[in-house]
Amino acid sequence: MSGLDHLFHTSAFFEAVSWVDHVDKIAERIIQQPELIDDLWEVVQREDEISWRAAWTMDKINDKRPEMIHPFLNELIIRVEKTNRNGIKRHFLKMISLQPLPEDLTGSFVDYCFNILLS
Repeated sequence: MSGLDHLFHTSAFFEAVSWVDHVDKIAERIIQQPELIDDLWEVVQREDEISWRAAWTMDKINDKRPEMIHPFLNELIIRVEKTNRNGIKRHFLKMISLQPLPEDLTGSFVDYCFNILLS
């Protein structure tokens, strides 16, 4: 369990009105304490009941400080094809779309993106 788990399990997350504010607060905390980004990534990778909220938080960080997310770009590209969770997929694709893409981008990822567009 990461050091951020308690932040995602607070009752505020279970009140729909509070989710946006809570995600924003966690994102701001991680921006202020960049060493927490690895803990956030751990939560995202678990793909459990709170991983989509962690992905949403990561997306919020990407909006304000994309350089904090860039080190995870290759892993985002790999994981977007593997996840079955649409919410996580949506956040991953948004983050990927806002980052400079690597020149050695795999053909499978390009095919994956075209298949999404054609579906």
